[in-house]
Amino acid sequence: MAAAWIVLVLAGNVLDLGEANSAYPAFPLRTKGRFIVDANGSRVRLKCVNWYGAHLPQMVANGLDRVGPGQIAKTISESGFNCVRLPFSLDGVIGNFSRVPDPKVSLAACPELQDRSPLEVFDATVDQLTQHGLMVILNNHVSTSMWCCDTSDGEGLWYTKKYPEASWLNALSLMADRYKENPLVMGFDLRNELRPAGNVWPQWGGNESATDWPRAATKAATTILEKNENMLIIISGLYFGIFLCQVPTYPVHSEVPFLKGRVVYTAHEYNWFNFHLVARAGIELYVGLIVAAFPACWLLLCLIRYLGRRGVLQRCSGCPCRRSSNAAAEGSGDWCSESCRSCTTEGSNPCVEFSVAALLATLCAVGLKIIPGFIQRCDITGVYIGVFCAAFTPVCAAVSIFLWTRAAFLALAHREETRASAVLELISLPQAREAGDGNGIGTGSQQLDGCALPQHAQRCRTKRCVLAMILVLMACTLLAVWIEFGKYEAFAKELDFRWGFLQSPSGEAVPVWLGEFGTDVQNLWWKHVLRYIADNEVDFAYWSINGEKYNGIGESFGLFNADFATVQQPWKLEQLQAAMKDATDPAAIITE
Repeated sequence: MAAAWIVLVLAGNVLDLGEANSAYPAFPLRTKGRFIVDANGSRVRLKCVNWYGAHLPQMVANGLDRVGPGQIAKTISESGFNCVRLPFSLDGVIGNFSRVPDPKVSLAACPELQDRSPLEVFDATVDQLTQHGLMVILNNHVSTSMWCCDTSDGEGLWYTKKYPEASWLNALSLMADRYKENPLVMGFDLRNELRPAGNVWPQWGGNESATDWPRAATKAATTILEKNENMLIIISGLYFGIFLCQVPTYPVHSEVPFLKGRVVYTAHEYNWFNFHLVARAGIELYVGLIVAAFPACWLLLCLIRYLGRRGVLQRCSGCPCRRSSNAAAEGSGDWCSESCRSCTTEGSNPCVEFSVAALLATLCAVGLKIIPGFIQRCDITGVYIGVFCAAFTPVCAAVSIFLWTRAAFLALAHREETRASAVLELISLPQAREAGDGNGIGTGSQQLDGCALPQHAQRCRTKRCVLAMILVLMACTLLAVWIEFGKYEAFAKELDFRWGFLQSPSGEAVPVWLGEFGTDVQNLWWKHVLRYIADNEVDFAYWSINGEKYNGIGESFGLFNADFATVQQPWKLEQLQAAMKDATDPAAIITE
């Protein structure tokens, strides 16, 4: 295998890669400003895809049960990608597995590999990728083979109980040494998505061995470069790879002398990472629930009336007109007593509850607007305040929805009772005239509807005007926030704050590689992230090429189906290929 790689280098700097990948960079790669460049100083833009599976309990890349690694490598290359991010677990490197756990299943299409160890199958995978001219970035995804990632899996740091830091460093050293003769294995993504593990939170600095991620990354870089001095060192952001905003407090790329020109930072971006779009979706959900509350309350009221007619539900057994709606039809002439009216909507004011609900909604919208100001301080105090506000806002929204629902029910019930009282008056009118007593006529409906009395009309109009103004204020506030949060400028500003600023020419620029992003729907987030990639010519790795996740579960984000031959969602691959186009000449010499 090593001999084949040496021949690859000696054959010159051009490979026949078909239409997809025609340029073969001059290795080794380095960084200059915000760009990755080759030995001639020409920019090399990483247009990668993730091909995972080796970090899972199966310990081999997905798809080898359907086709061989060479066919998958060909598919990747012909799709226009020039590199592959290849995750692995420490189990697969130093876990002492002599064979793949279930080779006849996971390697069904590769019988020649079924007797090999996980690491030897990984070798064959890397070999086929590089034979097809694809650069490879090794990624230590997890320690123990498993799906990643959450805060409870114990894999959030670079070390675990099973594999302490020394074991992690040893595994990285072995992998760097293993592929040192293959120049296309050109980068090492040290650890995937740093995040809390139990009560331990990773920090950018602090000089605590258990939490200082830059310190650990520097150790890892030292270990790797001792074995392979030509590798790029790729360092993840904190908190699932979201934040690189603290890099200026300790810029590894410039503070560590032997890492100058070798460091690439990596960030991840998914729809649920973006505060503005998540908040926008929350507003849409909130409005949808409010709209649904009124027909839901009407249906509930109809159900109550139906059950009342059937005698299943009696709201107030002490009053004849409440025992059944048939009382009116029977013309009993009985009027609702004061005690009976006290168990209806009397005493409840829907206008007040509507107003409080609308004011709470307005408060939520204002809260959503100010939360980014705290989060974007990039310090722990700001994060805590932002998290508190982010938690408080849904609580207010939930209370508001409850009040909307209750007020809607009360308003509808109030209307129904007013109509029922009017019917009773009409039925009882002849009886009242015969008795020569007209004093009580209209009393029921007027008591239920206070606005029917002339002396109360002005007060009711005032209440309704105030409610209308509050509703308009709520609608305008929610709409304004919804529109603002959906704009590309808000999206770009959030990414710029988190990691995009590192590529700004106004400062000390450094490359940032978008190591993961993916979707299964053409939504606003997808539109914005593709525009951001294209506008800024971002180096990236799409998640993922896979058509299957694990155990037969489909990978909805995958570019291809499980057969690695048919495209899963053509629009996605087409739009990715459009984003790969370089605005500047890729062969231009970078002088910044």
